[in-house]
Amino acid sequence: MTETPQTPQTPESPAQTNFYVTRTGLPITIELHWPFKLSGSGADFWVLHANVDLVSQPELNAFVSVNMAVTLHEALNGDVSPQRVESPAVNAIRKEVDNHQVEFLKSSKLIPIPFGSRHYNIKRGEWQFGAVQPGDAATLLTRTAYWLGKSGQRAWMANPADALYLATTTEALMAEAGTLAAAGLIELEGEWATATPALLNSGTQIESAAAKALEELQLKHAYERG
Repeated sequence: MTETPQTPQTPESPAQTNFYVTRTGLPITIELHWPFKLSGSGADFWVLHANVDLVSQPELNAFVSVNMAVTLHEALNGDVSPQRVESPAVNAIRKEVDNHQVEFLKSSKLIPIPFGSRHYNIKRGEWQFGAVQPGDAATLLTRTAYWLGKSGQRAWMANPADALYLATTTEALMAEAGTLAAAGLIELEGEWATATPALLNSGTQIESAAAKALEELQLKHAYERG
């Protein structure tokens, strides 16, 4: 079962808790506009709008509509509060970015995000967001610390949304963070990490991964437009 998102304790230095990294390496911020509302178009689903901004290229963004299927709404007994579905909604968006379904533009085109049985196993009562490979957690935490460190911010290493996205626990994420700290890439204070100069000075690979992920995403949409 998924963990309930927790309210982080704000550290002394700046922190941004709506920052996320996709598996493909894109750094994004996601602003969810609560609450979920029943679609007014006659369709049988619930809608939550969100703004997704690309941190590596701030001029590019996406305006998305997270469309919750009625089967999922029923499986959750109608509880679609932020406490219950914030992390899953965030990860549904991340998954669609990974799958090249979200196009980042300089406009406010609305992009639908399906949110249903592909994300929630009703029989087992578990959220699912795709296969996870060994090393994914360490890579994601490193990238998170790097991108936030560039702007002088701390990174939350025990983010429940990240744990759910990677099919792991916040305790396991903290263990990975401890390994990164031992390697000299971050400094830990509780659940918060500060990127070290060693990490900030070796970000070429991280930025290249983000650039490649964006290029592949844009090529896919350019092909579809013909």
